[in-house]
Amino acid sequence: MNSTIIDLTDEDENKNIIIENRKRVRLDGRVCLDNVPRLFDDHGFPLKLNDDVINFFLGQYLPKYGFAEQSKKEIAVFDTYFMSKLRRYETDLMNDENYDTLYKEIHRNGETRPLEKNVLVIPCHYEIHWFLIVIHNPLGLVLSKDEKIIDQELKNEDEDLFCRIMFMDSLMKDPKNQAVLTRIHERTFDLLRNWLIMIFSAHKCVILRSRISMIRCSSLPQQKNNVDCGLFVLAYAEVFLMHKYELWTKMQTSQLKRFKFGDEFTRDLHNGEIRKSLSQIFQLLSKF
Repeated sequence: MNSTIIDLTDEDENKNIIIENRKRVRLDGRVCLDNVPRLFDDHGFPLKLNDDVINFFLGQYLPKYGFAEQSKKEIAVFDTYFMSKLRRYETDLMNDENYDTLYKEIHRNGETRPLEKNVLVIPCHYEIHWFLIVIHNPLGLVLSKDEKIIDQELKNEDEDLFCRIMFMDSLMKDPKNQAVLTRIHERTFDLLRNWLIMIFSAHKCVILRSRISMIRCSSLPQQKNNVDCGLFVLAYAEVFLMHKYELWTKMQTSQLKRFKFGDEFTRDLHNGEIRKSLSQIFQLLSKF
């Protein structure tokens, strides 16, 4: 996939193109992959996914073929490099409240998605591990026009109206990684919270700093090997953004913490069927 960029940004499928070696080739609306990502080695053993595969599936394939029309308007998908970029500004974000200057430095072309979207999807690449972050209701941090400052304490009591930052990690309960990942999740939560506060402050919003929750979805399926974290990121995204979107966005925070997948989907994740299905999708997309 290194030589190919897939552009599916146009609503008119006939205008979608593939850019290969800087030459534009019209594909009559079809999605194509030049180099098929390998999900199995020559002996049939699973291989790790990489940033290209995760970014293509979450950023291009799912929005084009998986999202319902309504959810397309509500969801913004970031790429796996976003958190790496944000971590470079961690010291400033955690200690500097000169948000206007910092905002312009981090987002030179502007950033309005937290103001416009109900769900922000952030696949996080941390060293050799991937996990998924979903931010629901980012505007829960902001005092809306129909609220009054005197209502602040009352509003803060309703946790279901908070901005909710959800962590989905297939090694969350692994004894060897549990403590380290807990610290990484907490640190990432703090970073994202301050990032949101920076954006809202730069746009002159009134911030309710305490109206935000961290949710670690500890009842989700967990991987049983050392290569499946990327695959589980895609599976989490598929369930939350396609199959169960209407369900979980209306859930209470206490319910979200205990959210589970169906037995069949969990079984297919563990027995390799989901990986096989994904491999078949990439094979199909590789054919003109």
